[in-house]
Amino acid sequence: MTDPKDPQGRPDAPRWIDEVTPPQTPHTPADATGPRLSFEKRPEGPGAASPTSDPWSQMGAAGSAGPHPATSDVSSRKLIAGLLGIFLGSLGVHKFYLGQTQAGIIMLAVTLGGWFLGIIGSLIIVGAVFFLLPFAMSVVGLIEGILYLTKSDADFEREYLVGKKPWL
Repeated sequence: MTDPKDPQGRPDAPRWIDEVTPPQTPHTPADATGPRLSFEKRPEGPGAASPTSDPWSQMGAAGSAGPHPATSDVSSRKLIAGLLGIFLGSLGVHKFYLGQTQAGIIMLAVTLGGWFLGIIGSLIIVGAVFFLLPFAMSVVGLIEGILYLTKSDADFEREYLVGKKPWL
């Protein structure tokens, strides 16, 4: 089972060790014999490696493995946008998350402006009316968050991610 002296000069080493460990050679940057990382497209055909043998080809968006990474991405974006709409909807955070900056700025301005005018105007009796603006924006955000969560992934993607539908 063992040779008195193996090819690499180790006395009494088992034969299988040569199959497991490569020969020990110094590797310097100038040495071109080391392993290389290649970003080239692999050849296709009968002699090519099967797609299942490459673990990187099975990786989806953000490193998630699965057959449909785009569906997973849409459903996670839908969930996040829906929860942001429910909890921070009056500030328009869900609009900013979906890339609808103008609608987000409008919701944020109406909410902050309503609070500002409500506080300043509360010195006058009529100022309490301005507090209805932030309340209205929070209702809009709540309704939009519920709409996001109840839509199918395909509808959500078509209307809000691709179509950029700004309101309800």
